[in-house]
Amino acid sequence: MLIIVSKNISKSAYQVLSNYGIVIPFETQGVVYPAISDHPDIFFCNTPQGLVVAPNTPQSYIDILKENGVNFIFGSKILKNSYPNTAHYNVIITSQVILHNFNITDDVILNIAENHGLTKIHVNQGYARCTTIALNNNMWITSDEGMYKTLLNYGYKVLLVNPECIKLSSFPNGFFGGICGICNNMLFTNGKLNYFSNYNKIINFIKNSGVELVELGNYQPIDIGSIIFV
Repeated sequence: MLIIVSKNISKSAYQVLSNYGIVIPFETQGVVYPAISDHPDIFFCNTPQGLVVAPNTPQSYIDILKENGVNFIFGSKILKNSYPNTAHYNVIITSQVILHNFNITDDVILNIAENHGLTKIHVNQGYARCTTIALNNNMWITSDEGMYKTLLNYGYKVLLVNPECIKLSSFPNGFFGGICGICNNMLFTNGKLNYFSNYNKIINFIKNSGVELVELGNYQPIDIGSIIFV
């Protein structure tokens, strides 16, 4: 298994993740704005048909995917320096739904979702994956109020968290989804969740979803653009 993650993760996070797969530190220059230039969820989207990759992802990472036999296809939209052209691939896909602002979603991802019969949930938030994580048993955690209301309207169990404790360079705070990755019923978080004001509620919510929590370090949560498992 490959684990694509920001080059700026801590040593402790790198060591823990190394127990679960080959860690690929990720960074780019001159493609998107600096605060998210090392965020893999801007460049990659896991789908039922394989990994969809932004076509202007640096060649070195394309080579890594090929060398490791990863099933991937290129998207159609080029990433650029400013929103919304930074968010074409920041999409949430589960076994049942695709959730994004469909005004900006890459066409390749939309076609895959249609071919696999996924329910389309439109939200105004282009950074869907940054803000939100899907757990098991139709349970979600988000730091975006609009996403929270939309998911509730679809009948999901949703926990809204205040992201003020999440660090993100050049911004007042980051997003909850950006500190997370999920694989094999384990939720990995880049930092300790006890920094959140509703810590106990978050822990109980995760436990009730049937997912095991793995905190990657004893530090304040940092938005690293998600942890991508492929």
